[in-house]
Amino acid sequence: MDIREIMFSLGDSQEIPSAGMAAFPSDDPLTPTWTLTTILGRLLDVAERDFGPRDRSFTPIGVEFHGDHPKTWFPGFSDKIAIRLSENSRLDHRRAIFQLAHEVIHLLAPVSRSAPVVEEGLATHFSHVVSNANRLGYTSGVSNYLEAEAAFVRLHYMDPTAVKRIREVEPRFADWTSALVRQIVPGCPIDLAELLCLPFSELQTVATV
Repeated sequence: MDIREIMFSLGDSQEIPSAGMAAFPSDDPLTPTWTLTTILGRLLDVAERDFGPRDRSFTPIGVEFHGDHPKTWFPGFSDKIAIRLSENSRLDHRRAIFQLAHEVIHLLAPVSRSAPVVEEGLATHFSHVVSNANRLGYTSGVSNYLEAEAAFVRLHYMDPTAVKRIREVEPRFADWTSALVRQIVPGCPIDLAELLCLPFSELQTVATV
């Protein structure tokens, strides 16, 4: 992943209403400041290139703010998918981008049931990379997300193309099996392969400092 592709000119976050839904002039008169809409587009491009194409039977329709936790959801249980960011990110542009980066990964292979560990791990890692690149100052502080990220990173270090190559065979993370993971990445230990395919909801949640 080229870090330059996920670095954004954010301007003064205190002066961007609705967490970056409005664009303002920048040093380049032809290029206004990034908004959540344009950042979503860029991050989705990077995610598809590095981790495989999204399921085009679903259409991403944008970003909204609601509730205490970010998530993706299907309005009216349709083939449209929206990203919901937490209410407390509405006027915190940096928090909104951090949450957005995580949820972008869930646009690749949407499912209504619990995502597997590998998907949440990739999403957590992607949000951390984006946060570090843009000095957002946000990291996950929940143990199950950090455990999922650590599992993904182990796979990624073994083969940086693993996710993309496995998704060429089985595009939906939720349908991965440990046998498939080890078929594509023969050096992957069986315990890691099984953990990656475990429903994320089965990991224990513990808040960390």
